[in-house]
Amino acid sequence: AKSVPSHTYSNEVVTLWYRPPDVLLGSTEYSTCLDMWGVGCIFVEMIQGVAAFPGMKDIQDQLERIFLILGTPNEDT
Repeated sequence: AKSVPSHTYSNEVVTLWYRPPDVLLGSTEYSTCLDMWGVGCIFVEMIQGVAAFPGMKDIQDQLERIFLILGTPNEDT
């Protein structure tokens, strides 16, 4: 299986609601993992009928919504 190489890009990519936490925290290195997070968010939205993490204000608000549902990451996670 081939893998798409990781490149350095902007961290202001993808609609805020579907942006993964690592990119929200400033990461500029990503590959298909970014897309998989977005697909997961879309699946949740399709099943529940509402967005999984509908941030309304800014990046901080978006991260808080994600951490509220999934928990705050630590060094072990």
